[in-house]
Parts: sequence; C-alpha cells; structure tokens
Amino acid sequence: MDRFYELTELEKLAEGDAAFIKDIVLTFVEHVPMQVIEIEKAFENSDYNKLAAKAHKIKPSIDIMGISALKQVVRDVENICNNQTDIDKLDGLVSQLVIVIKNVINELKSDFHIEP
Repeated sequence: MDRFYELTELEKLAEGDAAFIKDIVLTFVEHVPMQVIEIEKAFENSDYNKLAAKAHKIKPSIDIMGISALKQVVRDVENICNNQTDIDKLDGLVSQLVIVIKNVINELKSDFHIEP
C-alpha cells in the first residue's frame, strides 16, 4: 500500500536510531497540525505574509518526512504569497496541503501506534 510519507531521509539522518525516528514522528504529529490550522487561518484572512512564513516553517518537516505530494506545493504557496502573483491558485494548493497532512498524520498515528 502506498503511503503519503516516506522516511528514507529521516532514516539516513537517524543512522539506525529508532528512538530518534519515533521522536521526530511524534514531534511532527504534535506540532504540524497546529501549523496547518494557522495556514488555513492565514489563507482565510488573506494574510499572505503570514501564510508564506507558515509555509516556509513547515517546509523542512515536509522534506524530512518524505511527503513528496507536498514538496512542491509548500514551495508554490510560499512563492505565490511572497510574489503576490497567481493568488487564485492558493485555494487549491492550501486545500491539497491540508488534506495530505491530515492523511500523513493518520498514517503516522497508525504506523507508529500513537494514541489520538
């Protein structure tokens, strides 16, 4: 079954340290949903500076967790907000980001046996 995430980069960084991997996963599950809520609020309020900053902040998490479906999306959100161009594309991009992150969180909770 295909996953929304792929931990190859994290596993390389961890050098076999399973506890380190679990810590990073737990941190992701704890903090990224709050970031996504802030992204949604910034989008709803047309606060493009805040939206760009929040997208920038979660970029490393998306990269280290191997969420390939969002690698370009989060960069596009940041670039669109910073350049104030193609603003009409943000709705679809933010929606995709929210949906994929929710799926990743659910998969991680299941795969790592994290209580809701």
